[in-house]
This record gives sequence, C-alpha cells and structure tokens, in this order.
Amino acid sequence: MKLSLFSAIVLTFGILAASPLRAQDVDLAAIVKSQAERSSVWSRVQALAPNMTSRELFTYALLLCEAQIDLDRIDRLFEVAARMQDRDPESRGYGNFRWNWRDGAVLDFNAGDFCMENAAVIWIKHRELLSDKQRQALSELIHYAIEGCLRHRVPASYTNIAIMNAQNLILMGEMLGRDDVLAEGRKRLDDFCAYTATNGIHEYCSPTYAGVDLMCLHRLHTYCVTPAVREQCDALLSVFWTDAIANCFAPAFRLGGAHSRDYDYLGGRGIIDSWLAAAGCFADPNPNATPPLLWLQSSWRPAPAWLRELQSTPRFVTQVWGPSSNEYRVMWAGKHVALSVAGKNYHNMDAPMVVNFAGPQHLPRGYFIADGRRDPYGKKVIPEGAGPHQKTLHLMPNWYAVQDGQDALGLALHRQDDSRNYPTLESHFVLPYPCDELFIGDRAVAFDAKAPRALPVAPGETVVIRHGGAAAAIRVVWGQNTAGEPAPVALIHDGNRHGVIRLTVAHHDQWGMPIGTNAPVGAAFWVRVFDQADDADLFAQWCQDFAAAAADARCDGDSLAITASAASGQALRLLSYKPFTALGGAEPLPERAVLAVNGRDLGGEYLAGLPAVIAYKQQIAEALKRQEGNAITVLPDRDTTWEAEAAAVFPNMVAAKDDPQASGNGYVWGPGEPGARGGGGGYVLQNLQVVKAGLYYLSARVIAPSPEDDSFFVSASGEKFSILDQFTWHLPTVSTDWYWAMVADSSNPDGIPMRLPEGMVTLRVQVREDGAKIDQFRLSPEPGLH
Repeated sequence: MKLSLFSAIVLTFGILAASPLRAQDVDLAAIVKSQAERSSVWSRVQALAPNMTSRELFTYALLLCEAQIDLDRIDRLFEVAARMQDRDPESRGYGNFRWNWRDGAVLDFNAGDFCMENAAVIWIKHRELLSDKQRQALSELIHYAIEGCLRHRVPASYTNIAIMNAQNLILMGEMLGRDDVLAEGRKRLDDFCAYTATNGIHEYCSPTYAGVDLMCLHRLHTYCVTPAVREQCDALLSVFWTDAIANCFAPAFRLGGAHSRDYDYLGGRGIIDSWLAAAGCFADPNPNATPPLLWLQSSWRPAPAWLRELQSTPRFVTQVWGPSSNEYRVMWAGKHVALSVAGKNYHNMDAPMVVNFAGPQHLPRGYFIADGRRDPYGKKVIPEGAGPHQKTLHLMPNWYAVQDGQDALGLALHRQDDSRNYPTLESHFVLPYPCDELFIGDRAVAFDAKAPRALPVAPGETVVIRHGGAAAAIRVVWGQNTAGEPAPVALIHDGNRHGVIRLTVAHHDQWGMPIGTNAPVGAAFWVRVFDQADDADLFAQWCQDFAAAAADARCDGDSLAITASAASGQALRLLSYKPFTALGGAEPLPERAVLAVNGRDLGGEYLAGLPAVIAYKQQIAEALKRQEGNAITVLPDRDTTWEAEAAAVFPNMVAAKDDPQASGNGYVWGPGEPGARGGGGGYVLQNLQVVKAGLYYLSARVIAPSPEDDSFFVSASGEKFSILDQFTWHLPTVSTDWYWAMVADSSNPDGIPMRLPEGMVTLRVQVREDGAKIDQFRLSPEPGLH
C-alpha cells in the first residue's frame, strides 16, 4: 500500500495548524475525474493481471460513477468481480471474494467487506447511472456478498474489520430493505461500541488502519439513515478523531508514539497522515496534496478548538487497548520531541517504544524492534501465513514497558521458538542519523556513511543523540544472550541508505542456540527525552544527570527485576518471574482510561451515554455480582476441577444446558455454525482463591467441531498484574465428542506453566472462533493430563 508523503518542511516552533480543508475549497469534480483518468485499474482488468484485487474492481467502478465517465467499463468490472466471487453454498468462502485474481480460493476473508464498502455506495448513490444489465450484475454481487459478510464474524477487538463489517451490513440492510441484515449489522456495531467503551481502541494508533477506521465511520455517517446508528457514528467519530489529533505529533508531520500494526517501521507513516493534513493538524507542507474524498464528501468535522486543545504541549496521552492490566499505551509530547510506549505487544508488526523528533517528514523516528531476520528497518516482506499478503513481519517477544513523562523503561524477553526458527536474535533501538550531536558516554562520535562501523557500548553506558531542540538518551540497563551471559551492545552504522543508525543488543551465542526456561534472554532499554536541547548549558547538564541516574538489573534463577530512576523522582520498575513469560510487577501503571488527554478520559465520556454501552456495563456489573463469593479454592497438592458455566459469562458467550454428555448437562460457548469461520468477543471470568503460590497448569474438557472452530483466547491475572498474557489456545483435536486438553503450545506440550501468587487470581477465557465448547476446567500443580 503506497503512502502519500508530504514534501519536507521543518517545524521548530510549536504547532502551527492550517485551516481544515472543506469541500468548497477544492474542485471535487476535477479531483475525481483526474483520479479516474490516471487509474491503472482498467489496463489490469483487461489483462487479468495475477495481482489484480477484487477490492480495486469496486473502487474503480465507484470512481467512474463519481466522475460519470467510461460507465461502459463497469460491465467488465462486474463480470470479473463475479468470476472472483465464491458462489458455492457448500464452500467456506460462500459469498466472499478471492483477494487476488491468481488466488485459487478465498484466502483472506476480509475481502468481501473491502469490496462491499464501495459496492454499497454505488448502489445507494449511483444506481440510476447504471444500465439495467449493470444493476442486475451489481444486485447479484451484493446478494451473495451479504451472506459472506454475515458469515464473516470477527471480534470487536479486530477494530478496522469490525467497524467495516458492521457498516456494510447496516448499509446493505437499509438499501435493500433487509431488516434481518440491518438488525445484525446494528448488533455488531453495538458490540463494537460496548467493547471499545470498556477496553479502548484495540488496534491502537495504527498509521494505516486508523485511516481505514475513519473512512468507514465517515462513510456510515454520510449514507446511513437510521438515527440511532448516526448517534453511534457521532460518538465513535469523536473518539477516533480525538485519538488521531491528540496522538498526532505535528512537528514531525505524522501520527506519533507507539503504534500497533505499523507497515512503516522507519517513519510510522500511513493513510492517517492525509486525514490529519485535511483536518489542519500540520502547517500545510504540500498545498497540492489531495485530501481524502470521503473527507470532502462528509459533513462531519472535528471541532476547530480540538487542534488547539488536544495538541497543547507538553501533553500526556494514556489509553487502554484491551482488558489486561498491561494493555495500555502512553505518550508524552513536547514541542520538539515525543516519547511513547505500549505496555505489551499487540502482534508482530508493532512499534512498542518510539521517540519522535521534530523535523521534515522524511526524517526517520526512533523505535525499538525485535529482529530475527536481519531486517531491523522493516524492508524485507515475507508471506503472512497461507494468505495472499506479504508483510514485514517481525518477532513478538514478551514486551513490557512503563513510562513517567519523559522517561520510559522497556523490557523485551524473547520466546523459546524465536532462537530456533530464525537465523539471528537481536534487540535494536533504531535512531535517525545524521544528527547534530552524538555521544557514547562523554565521547562525541560520528559515522561515515561509506564506512560501516560498530562502536562497542560498555554496560550501563549512555548513548545520547540530538536533533535541534530535541534529544534522546538511551541506556541498555540489562541484556542477556542465549548462553545466559551478558549480551554485547554496540552502536552501529551498517551502511544502510535509510538515514539511521542502531543500538543493537546481540542475543545469539551461535547459530541455533536455544532459549531455555531457566534464564531469561532479552534486553531492557531506558530512554529519556529532552525538549530544550538547543540550549547548550541545559543540554550538558541534562546529559550529566542521565549518566548519573540510578538503574539496576537483578536476575537470579527465579526472577528478573529492572529499575530506573526517572527525572521526576518516580521509580520505574518491571518484574518478571520464571519462566519469564509474564509480567510480575510494574510501576507506574497508568489509570485505566479509554482515551485520556492530560488526565481527562475524553474517550470514555463520548461513549458513556450510548444505550448499547449502558446496557453492556449493566450486564457486566450483574455478572460480576453473581461471581462475588463464588471463587474456586485452589489447593497446592491436588487437582481443582470446576464447571465452566459456574463462571461469570459475558456477551456474546453463553451458558447452555442441553447436552447430557456434558458434566451437569452444561457448557459455555460462542454460538455459531461449525466451519463458518465465525469470530467472537464473549468471555467467561472465574475467580480463583490460590492457597499457596506456585506453578500450576490449566486444562479443560472441550469440543472442537471443525478446524475453523478450535481455539480460544486464555489469560490470567492477579489483583494488579497479568500472570498469563492473552494466549491463543489451539485445541489439539477436532472432535464432536468431549475430551480433555491442556492449555499448551509447541514449546510447552504438557501445559503452559502459570506462576500463580497466593490470593485472588482471575482466569479469563474468550471466544476466538465460535462453535468450540468448554464443559469443565481443571487446574493442577503437575503438568500434563492425568
């Protein structure tokens, strides 16, 4: 996906917001006609190019309708689309589309939703332009696609697709008079609103998908006629625009801070940039840039005062993006620099620790990345599973981070499979270079771009980089390799052409050296930023203060504790216990907020009054009340077994009492047809009273009716901290009969060891694929089934 880059401009004095672009400021008809005439889709369709996508067929058809040119081409577009649509009612992909022409089947089940978002607009807005033949073809495409969209159930945590799927069902239900489709779309939007009001935006600050979110919400607000849905759109647009503007780092012309699902490691740029520019977030770096068409066609606008209020400096943004205690993101933003962390990884395309420097938009950011493919700059794409896409996927270590203003501490603990499955194992902090000043300790250093060089960094030694009025100082507080020894650290310029250097911690002692469970393998980075580095005296004192600040790493056979002293006097602490797969303690933890700017939870306020949110929170309160006093006592010397339906059950999971083969006739599940690839979002919570701290192993009596219905998400937490981060539990056997299965993976076939503390522990099991069932749970002090 190409990114629209603005020409370079340096912004060094505060935030200068341009006036938001309005439809009357541009010649919309001329823009649409120009885009239609310059499109290469028609030549690709004529040649049936192997990488031609079904999505672009509908995008181009809509563009021709908007421009009212070459409407005869739509016959061919719809004919090719029909050939790419799965119309076999016995197929898993029924109603959906192949993503690429070359694909032999439906490989990406999001394709149908990406196609229908434009097909629906063609029908609503332009069907009178179409010939009878074209209307009939489009009607058939939509008829089949409705079934594909109904079958495409994704959890509300899959933010961009959850919004898109609900949008499509609502619009198609309204325009065709399909009350059943409209009702299902509204239910899915209700579920999304309820989840987001409780857990925040799960795909947090994604440069690409935040733009997709805004497209869907503006489209739904523009074309939907149901008043209650428009009310939800108003609230959601307020949340998502607040998120975008507050997290925009205008001095660098991009969305700042830590990102999930980031396609551009070096820059952190994406679709969202054009939306931010259209809203006036930047001092217009490119007056000829074309704003998004949906922005121009939509009447919804963020309040003008938001640019001033949400981008004041310094500001501190905190937000949650999931139910776990460490699923949060924070960002401190000053005039020349911003620092941000995420409390844990979302997936394998994240930037969980980021420094943004003021400067031209082509200036790279600073970021942490875990690397197993010798690709620290995210330039080597690889296949994403068996699907049609190739992406710059990277390692996903157990990542934990805390932040206090201008100080942040991040800890990466690499997983056992990472050293076995990849040719290298390194932790990098990448930094933009050339710069104004660069130091290792008190030594000024420089690199020649034509002469690759690695400069050793001694244990605890500081690396300081200055760009104008912004500076960042970094210390590797702890690093350990696969042999259980201190890992070497170096500041490296490897001759790359990207304008960056990297601070690298090397964890591999030799090829294929495995990671064991007795000693952690990873690195801890302490980063501090400074917003007055253009004052030489203040900068020199700041460097001295950071070099003298206390930090400590204590690692024994059972625990790893990392501490650092922030400039405010706050202690930053991260703690993990053997087997080093979960966070055992963290300080400071931010207050839970949907989206707070300088302490005010604006996101929570915008969503609180929606009827779906009020009803959902009431259901949560009632379920938790039923769970009070119903904790299961876990003894240290025996197995503890309990009924799954005894837990607190939350929508859209249900407790059923209709199977005589289940214990007590009851079980819990997310209702769905076997093989239909339904998603989920419901979950159960069970409180456990642990009598004695120790390692325990979880198993359950389950049914997995098909390969598409054989997994759950499992997590466990103490009163403050996660014990088991959300774990994707794939059931080992497809069966319609009940059987016992360990919560296990390939590295731990006899069960994931969970170090439970004495006292109250909460177990959470969430639907990942509907149709799978759980009858009973069992917690044991011994691994394996017995």
